Amino acid sequence: MRDTPISKRSELVYNAFWLSPEREAPRALITETQRNVTGLVRLKLYKGNIIVAGPRKSEKYLRSEDRHDGRRPFAIDQSDANGFMRLNALRLKLPALRDESG
Repeated sequence: MRDTPISKRSELVYNAFWLSPEREAPRALITETQRNVTGLVRLKLYKGNIIVAGPRKSEKYLRSEDRHDGRRPFAIDQSDANGFMRLNALRLKLPALRDESG
């Protein structure tokens, strides 16, 4: 989701629409969706690679171990990712399954 407004904003700037009203819409979307993104992360940059070089810290980090004590039922559990990936992949598999049976 994040890449689309950034790409659109870049395109508008590239095409000399820097002062146009339509340049503000992607910016507002990015600002709103990233409102709760906070914290620190140490990165190591080496020959075109980005490597996480230390623990990530954020007061709003949903996968933090202290969130799994029942106080925060919406905290992300790593096992949730498996179901999400299966459901998301299903839409990609369905056309192939239809072609096989057709």
